[in-house]
Amino acid sequence: YISGWGGATAGNGGSTTGMPIPTSNPATTPNNILKFSSTGGNDFYFIVLSRNAATQLYGAYYGLSTNNEHVDGGTSRFDKTGVIYQAICGGCGGLDTEPTTTGAFSNVNGSSNCNLIALKIAFNLGSVEADFTASPSTVVCLGDPITFLNNSSNALTYEWDFGDGSPINTQNSPTHTYTSGGTFQVKLIVRNPNVCRTVDSAFLTVTIDTNSINADFNVDIVDSCDPYTATFSNISKYGNTPGSATFTWDFGDGSPQFTGTTPPTHTFPSKGTYTIKLFMDDPNACNAPDSTTKTITFNGSVVEAGWQFPDIKCAQDTAMFSNKSVNATDYLWVFGDGDSSTATSPVHAYDSAGTFIVTFYAFNPNTCNKVDSIQSTISLRDNPIANFVHAPVIPETNEPVTFTNQSVDADTYNWNFGDGTGSQDENPPPHLYKKTGRYTVCLTAITREGCIDRLCKTVEADVYPLADLPNAFSPNKDGANDVLYVRGSGIEEMVLKIYNRWGEVIFETTDQDIGWDGTYKGKEQPMESYGFVLDVTFIDGTSLHKSGNVTLLR
Repeated sequence: YISGWGGATAGNGGSTTGMPIPTSNPATTPNNILKFSSTGGNDFYFIVLSRNAATQLYGAYYGLSTNNEHVDGGTSRFDKTGVIYQAICGGCGGLDTEPTTTGAFSNVNGSSNCNLIALKIAFNLGSVEADFTASPSTVVCLGDPITFLNNSSNALTYEWDFGDGSPINTQNSPTHTYTSGGTFQVKLIVRNPNVCRTVDSAFLTVTIDTNSINADFNVDIVDSCDPYTATFSNISKYGNTPGSATFTWDFGDGSPQFTGTTPPTHTFPSKGTYTIKLFMDDPNACNAPDSTTKTITFNGSVVEAGWQFPDIKCAQDTAMFSNKSVNATDYLWVFGDGDSSTATSPVHAYDSAGTFIVTFYAFNPNTCNKVDSIQSTISLRDNPIANFVHAPVIPETNEPVTFTNQSVDADTYNWNFGDGTGSQDENPPPHLYKKTGRYTVCLTAITREGCIDRLCKTVEADVYPLADLPNAFSPNKDGANDVLYVRGSGIEEMVLKIYNRWGEVIFETTDQDIGWDGTYKGKEQPMESYGFVLDVTFIDGTSLHKSGNVTLLR
């Protein structure tokens, strides 16, 4: 290790310019204190040579190009581990720009001229030293791993010999597990060809003890329902001296601990989860004491039968019995009509009306109650029978069709005449079709419970398009000819307007079923003749325009 300086202050023309810098130098140093590329010739220079000065290991500059760092009454000290302590006279002229590291005694020059720079460089290029320890200890049980913690310095390579014939290991801090008991000498050889002492070795003796124990047990639930009981079997592994082991059991329920090899059947206070711990001790064992824990759960579970009962009211209707059971594994449905099912959520239809008792069983052999059941009564009504006749059976031109209801056991009705119209009367008014054709007429018969039946028949109509109105009417409320209607067949659209003698429109309708009752603005009109205009468009595309007079009589 060499420390030197040069520059104008030397007084002899010496300079640090051109001093060699190896390419293997570290790229940086703390706070970039040292320089590896340039110098003003007035710097300090540090050099490290290899063993027997065969090669240069290190080279670096310290200082500023504008300063004349030098030794003026200072000194150099060299540690055999590869550390230089250097006193430098620097910062001359009161300069504060000399490089310093974070945490230095002072980062500024407190003098008006030169001041002392104290510099320490640890090159880590000294002699290699081997050193290591064992974790967790130098004495372990057979089968337990040992980690060898490498504390060596300045080493580049490592050779571990564990003393048991296993291959040499080259890791920094290896972990090794011995396969047999005994005492083994572990040897570490470290090497670094660049330092003064290139190789070193260290030794450590480890003991592998075969006298180990292993606490273990099995627990079996006798009954998961009250009383909550369990049994235990001790399957622990003993060391070399079995008779010296002792056992302590903690059941995790607050009851007193049991001391002995195997406890008797134990009763727990309530359902829940318990952690059982076994402590095993043996003064002769290498890993004593040892312990293990296991958990058991007494769920006290029960099976609960539950369903969503179908909203079924009519015989022959198909319904799903929805299963809402809890904790069940098997099922049995007894429908009360001689049929049953083991499906989870079966679909069933009753063939006839009546009252039926439905029973549902839910099973689980691993629960406390094993089986649970639920029962309900269902009453079903027969479906109605829809039926009707119509007249005339053979169509008559422009004659309405009369429908007669012959349904049985129905409460309400829904007629569909097949032409977009219908009725909810039991026996609807005679129906006049607008167009010749065959119509599918359907009657739906419904009970108050919602049971239904439906019957459809084909009805024929013969329609000859025509429209007219009477030449007189008598709105005297005697029930005969009280309203003036347009009558006809095959009418698609119509407009009827009634005029008084002054040409004022006093009534207008576009509906064949809406006629004039002889009033205007709520007042009865006098007996006299009134003009009318009737425009009709028929279903077949033909049209009619007619005008004339109609007499109002009272």
